[in-house]
Amino acid sequence: MQLESKLSLVKEYRHRYVWLVVVVALAFGLLAFRLAYLQLSKGVKYSELSEQNFVQERVIMPLRGRIFDKSGELLADNRPAYNVYITPAFVSDLERTLVRLEGYLNLSSEESLRLRHAARGARGLARFQELLVKRDISREHLALLESQKLDLPGVAVRPEPRRYYPQDLLVSHLIGYVGRITEEEHRQRPDYVPYDVIGKKGIESSFEAELHGRYGLERVVVDAQGRAKSEEEAQVLLQGETRVLPAPGHDLILSIDLDLQKVADSYFKNKAGGVFAMDVKTGFVLVWLSEPGFDPNKFAAGISAEDWAQYQASILNPLVDKVAQSAYYPGSTYKAIAATAGLQEGIIGEQTGASCSGSRSLGGHVFHCWRRTGHGSVTLIRGIKESCDIFFYMVGEKVGPERLFKWAGLLGLGEKPGTGLNNETPGVLPSMEWHLKTYGYPWYPGDTLSHVIGQGDLKVSPMQLAVAYAAIANNGTVLVPQVVREIRDLDGRVVEVFDPKVKRRLDLKPETVRLVREGLTAVVNEPGGTAYLSRLIKPRFAGKTGTAQVASLPADKKTHDAYRLKDHGWFVGFAPAEEPEIVVVAMGEHSEHGSWLAPIIRELIAAWWEKKTGQPAQKPPAPWFPRAIEAPAEDE
Repeated sequence: MQLESKLSLVKEYRHRYVWLVVVVALAFGLLAFRLAYLQLSKGVKYSELSEQNFVQERVIMPLRGRIFDKSGELLADNRPAYNVYITPAFVSDLERTLVRLEGYLNLSSEESLRLRHAARGARGLARFQELLVKRDISREHLALLESQKLDLPGVAVRPEPRRYYPQDLLVSHLIGYVGRITEEEHRQRPDYVPYDVIGKKGIESSFEAELHGRYGLERVVVDAQGRAKSEEEAQVLLQGETRVLPAPGHDLILSIDLDLQKVADSYFKNKAGGVFAMDVKTGFVLVWLSEPGFDPNKFAAGISAEDWAQYQASILNPLVDKVAQSAYYPGSTYKAIAATAGLQEGIIGEQTGASCSGSRSLGGHVFHCWRRTGHGSVTLIRGIKESCDIFFYMVGEKVGPERLFKWAGLLGLGEKPGTGLNNETPGVLPSMEWHLKTYGYPWYPGDTLSHVIGQGDLKVSPMQLAVAYAAIANNGTVLVPQVVREIRDLDGRVVEVFDPKVKRRLDLKPETVRLVREGLTAVVNEPGGTAYLSRLIKPRFAGKTGTAQVASLPADKKTHDAYRLKDHGWFVGFAPAEEPEIVVVAMGEHSEHGSWLAPIIRELIAAWWEKKTGQPAQKPPAPWFPRAIEAPAEDE
């Protein structure tokens, strides 16, 4: 009985095993049939797709963020452009194709050399990566390539955004420009594609991370000639997403007032210099003008050798930002800073006086006043108002160089203002140690006399001088100038807001501020002041003229042709004189006098006042300079 039970169990297992074998055999049979079907009916097509076609990843360039002035005026935008690419792996005769592209597109020797080096050097998978041939081709070139596309396998033309600057030269130094990324820049930003553009100067450079955006990616199936296959065929090889959209860069809203920028620009045609204006309470910049400017659109398109040579050869140095990068002797504009030092140290006061006969002797040298006939008896307010050199020689001797250096440094001279734009110069603020190291001999008393009237070794940028005068105007707050107010996304949502930045707060005595302001107000608003002819009735503004000697030459040697030997001119002003809100600096390279710059300040302040109040500024009756460029030599 036990044996029969075991035999029955074995028989049952054998029966189940047979069915299992049948099921497995049937499954393998169906699989074999499917494989045979695929091999016989679809094999040719799949083989072609896998052996003759390629999956090419194409970068989709993002839209660069736009730049606006404070009122929404466009300063930098994007426009459609057609760019030409070549994929070496899809070109059967590389040399022939390169020669044809050089001819069709009029490639420069530099462009041809770069293209040949990249195309011939492509190895392995790099041969399947696109190389940029030329950016932003003309419509004529586009039509020509379209007509020849069957004879140009591996060559593609695609629309992509290109940077565009609608204001041309007007804000060129501030906004800067973009250009093709260099090898060194690519090493610093390895996540960038090697044919991208990058900010080279100005805001475009300093805010590159915010403006650039994020690349998109497109995966395309192409044949051996680089032609894209249909969507149906692409689905055979591609799994998942075939396209990742790019993310645009953020927009920048600046503090710049384009209307005021235009007013300043209208006075500087065919001249070199700079105008800088900022809010004395916040440090936000309203005007940043360096003249002459350059055309940033030429750089965005890839500047030609001829245009580059022309910029480089210009005696007016259009590629140099004279607001931030250049430093000059401040001339008599420094006298307000010297007066501040003397008052803060308690060494001079309102009634401190000097007798000006037109010159004085020291150490065997004669030091002249700009008015050779002299000013007579001079106290502080008149000394500032009429810019008496003899009075300030006395101030320099009493205060001493170390205290002058100290207060100049506290007010922002000798250090970078802090905008982070255009490689700001720190200027030159000398010291006893610096002088000995630089010249090999000590600082002499005569050096103090040169220093206190803004000559000698002291050099400042227009921006630095604006920061110093703003601190006097706002009772001692040294501000960091800023040009960006907000960062927004493409939909207008605010991403970041910039608050005022304070570098340091100085404990200026109320008496110091009152007296220096009173002297600067007299410069513009009282007869005998060096800028009296450029005054406004409302709002009244305060200021200081300055002439910075470039070379010590007799007057008859300073010919019109000796441009580089002519003196620089300055004017610094703030308004309203009673409760300052805006500070403006104008500097004219080799303009000879500061007086001709005062009307620029006047017109800027008048335009600012009208925008602020809705009422036109009140101007005095004639005579006053309507648009004076030539000015009397007697400005200091």
